[in-house]
Amino acid sequence: MDDGYRAGMHAGHLRRIALELERSLPSGEWRGPSELECRLRVMDIHSDLHRVARLLEIAARESA
Repeated sequence: MDDGYRAGMHAGHLRRIALELERSLPSGEWRGPSELECRLRVMDIHSDLHRVARLLEIAARESA
């Protein structure tokens, strides 16, 4: 396995983790400020994971 392939593979893993994180958020009725704060933090982490995945994909293309 070369570095580009590994970087692409890791990007895919990060995207799957981000998706599972997003799916773990409760849906339905709003339950108060603490839930909103938790939801915002989870969405920030979700965005960060996607950002890292994009950077890994760029690195994978550059090393190919």
